[in-house]
Amino acid sequence: MTGGDDEEEMAEVYRKITGRELSAPRDVTAPPPADDDLSAYFPWHADWWRAHESADPTLMLVCGIDRCPEYVGEVKSDGDNVIALMYSRFGDRTVPFTPRISAESLGFPPGTVLRNAKTGETLAQQQQRRFDELDAETLRYVGDSTRVAKHYTAKPTAMPLEVIGHVLCPHHGVVDLPDPDALVANLRAFLAETRHASRRRYLMFRGS
Repeated sequence: MTGGDDEEEMAEVYRKITGRELSAPRDVTAPPPADDDLSAYFPWHADWWRAHESADPTLMLVCGIDRCPEYVGEVKSDGDNVIALMYSRFGDRTVPFTPRISAESLGFPPGTVLRNAKTGETLAQQQQRRFDELDAETLRYVGDSTRVAKHYTAKPTAMPLEVIGHVLCPHHGVVDLPDPDALVANLRAFLAETRHASRRRYLMFRGS
């Protein structure tokens, strides 16, 4: 892959997904960190990935649907093991929310002030705090009980190539692979002719 803009974009995506720099130095002789920054198909996959976090990916996996450029994962190899880290980046989503309520709507007389017995916070204060949180992640409200929320990033998952069955694209959502076995075969053939840590792009949906 060539082009400074592409590499900077990839580095930014990597920072958002992992919270680390793409080529952050690390003493690989030290034990892997105990933080909970990713999930894994089996625990050793997470340990392996953390132990190799300073190595650049061999492949960057791209959605590819209708030429979609979104990164959906990456692949690293140490010569013996080939492990994929599949991203969990969710795009805009429509979700329900509970509209504001009042003491009167709960059947209390007008003017009743309800408070949390432990904190002393009033019902109105609780709701205002909650709606401030909702506003921070909401693009727009639709009707009285539905909103369009901003995208968010969940923990990525380390796994062997053989168990990749879908991708999660911020634009296309969860998309099942039509032929996972064929994809694995193509990925391994692609890896065989790709230099380690080259960050080469691979389209998961080729020709789509």
